[in-house]
Amino acid sequence: MPDTDPSTWTDFLKNFGALIIAILAFIQPWLLWAWKRFIRKGKVSIHETPRIEVGFREAGPSLGIHGTLRGLNRDLFVKHIALHLTKHKDSSQHDLNWGVFRTRQLSGTGEDLGTMEIPFGFLLSTASPWKFNIQFHDWQSQIEMSQARWPLAQEWSRAMYALYAEVAASQTPPGQTYSEDLKKELADVYNKFRKTQVYSKTYLQLDRICYWEEGEYAVEMAVITSDPDESFVKQWSFHLTAADAEGLRSNVDLVLDFECRQERYVPYYFAEPTLKPNS
Repeated sequence: MPDTDPSTWTDFLKNFGALIIAILAFIQPWLLWAWKRFIRKGKVSIHETPRIEVGFREAGPSLGIHGTLRGLNRDLFVKHIALHLTKHKDSSQHDLNWGVFRTRQLSGTGEDLGTMEIPFGFLLSTASPWKFNIQFHDWQSQIEMSQARWPLAQEWSRAMYALYAEVAASQTPPGQTYSEDLKKELADVYNKFRKTQVYSKTYLQLDRICYWEEGEYAVEMAVITSDPDESFVKQWSFHLTAADAEGLRSNVDLVLDFECRQERYVPYYFAEPTLKPNS
């Protein structure tokens, strides 16, 4: 039978008690670090503002979402944020990646004083939630947009320089300042250019790339972290009306005007549907 004499434990504690306490004091920070690093994993909580921005312009289809990210349990490095979009009408799927960080500031007169910057990874601290206002772009559609617009830009440049050469040749004496009628002549040339085959082809290509239609959409945001590599996801849905779809597709004309360096008197249309959390 084991010796249970209390004096044995008393002697043991006298001889080794201080050492045990010292060892525990030494390893406590390491135990706490191991707990936070390997057991108590960090999380990201996504808190969106319900109103979003749906657009189509030179960068292609876009989605603007703003809200707050909150880090839980430990600091995390966010290396990317992306959206996955599903259109219920035809089950087509699209991936959008962060394209622009935006800040919105208004002057006393209501003027927008906001700024934009290229996205970058950042540290999400548990002590400081991160307010975000991100416009997400469809990178695949951007490539298709560039490829579709290139022939149009080339043809318009040829038409424009042909007019400049004609005007220059008619000057007396040569080299004097162009007449005030040049802007009107450029407008006439552009109106004729809009009836060409290359313009019509480009319009149809951009109209196809603009996949916004009336109906229901599912959207999933993924906040991707490194060390550890994790993906924190939240899902919503939103609805575009027939008027929204018509307004977004009308932006195709404005994109073509931009490509041909025409003055625009109508702003781009943006739809502003409401996000509904998935139950």
